[in-house]
Amino acid sequence: MNLLESAFAVDPTLKQEMLGNDRDHWAGTVLEGYRRLDAKQKGAIGERIADTVLATLGHTITQRTSPGHDSIVDGAKTEYKFSAACKDPKYNYLRKDRAIINHLSLDKDWERCVYTVINISEDKLERVSPEHIRPQFYWFSKEDFRRSIAAGTGRGHAFSAQQGGEKIGNDDYISSLKRLKLHGILRPITEW
Repeated sequence: MNLLESAFAVDPTLKQEMLGNDRDHWAGTVLEGYRRLDAKQKGAIGERIADTVLATLGHTITQRTSPGHDSIVDGAKTEYKFSAACKDPKYNYLRKDRAIINHLSLDKDWERCVYTVINISEDKLERVSPEHIRPQFYWFSKEDFRRSIAAGTGRGHAFSAQQGGEKIGNDDYISSLKRLKLHGILRPITEW
């Protein structure tokens, strides 16, 4: 037996973690299968949902004019971010208000960001039922984002630098729904 095999023999949970938990917390809901999508697929689904919701609310949606935004909404270059309640990394349940927004950049060509969150009504749900789903639609301006970054990043601030961020001069930021609510950056989509 080599050293690698020995590590797996001593700690059988390593294999379980690699295989993942096949449980779909969203089974039986409109989000069934979402968990199995890769990041690009999740983003594409989120963009289509945002376009549809905004059009339903009476906004005019046109195609983007550059890769720096996803759509143009009522003349504003708009970036879309989409996430759902996240699984707790230590346990097998979803957390309320624990959705993540990431890969947001000041250098990209956008004026407003629409943040679509598929939240849940209760904390620590192992299985989501349709009545637990609480979709939330927010937006903020690039100027709101710029002010937040200027105020600082990291603990105690609305955003943190992502993937090396400030140390390597990367213009890539991350946050959580909980932090954004705490810092008051989010506006309801009805106030577009």
